[in-house]
Amino acid sequence: MKTLDLTAASPQDQLQTLEQAFLTAAPGTEFQLQTSNPPDELLSTMIETYWGQFDWAPLNSGKPHWKTLLRKRGEPLADSLHEFMADDHARCDALFAQAEESGSTGNLAETKQRFQSFLTGMLRHFNMEEKGFFIEFDKRTGYRGGGPTYVMREEHDQLRGLLEQMGGFLDEGNLERYLSAGETMLILMEQHNMKEEHVLYTMADQMFQGECMELIKKLLRIK
Repeated sequence: MKTLDLTAASPQDQLQTLEQAFLTAAPGTEFQLQTSNPPDELLSTMIETYWGQFDWAPLNSGKPHWKTLLRKRGEPLADSLHEFMADDHARCDALFAQAEESGSTGNLAETKQRFQSFLTGMLRHFNMEEKGFFIEFDKRTGYRGGGPTYVMREEHDQLRGLLEQMGGFLDEGNLERYLSAGETMLILMEQHNMKEEHVLYTMADQMFQGECMELIKKLLRIK
């Protein structure tokens, strides 16, 4: 992953530097953008100018610097909520595996760093669903306070609680308890993701046929 440090650049220079790097990069290239402020304007420009050609995901929650993953896609983004959301599941799974690998080797500092990226990814994924996708899904299905999204929200709360526990174990320096909780996290994530990918996301592609791209744009802006 290439680092693109934009922390000292003006907003205009940030955009010029980002566009130049993106346009000259080979498909599949990944950048870690570093900015001193939330990169909202950069994301807006990317959506307006290069929509479908990139993936975008926060790597941390902010200060002192915001770190964001920008990946130049090899293939255009598909008009599919299922593919977009399932791909984010896979990205979070990979971040989790990296944190677990560090934990298993006893490297506490690296585990903390990698866990933070995983935590950021998971909380952002939950927010994309709860503040965007689930709301639109319930409007189309007519569910009010029940249905599949209610169950998924409850599972999100369970996962949030486990994430908090894991972070607490790392703060204590207790890698053994962290890894033990990680085993539970893996099981719950696999079960949860399977339900969403086999039911909700499949239904969504049918319900939002021809409208998926506009909804994905909204989801991408959610923090």
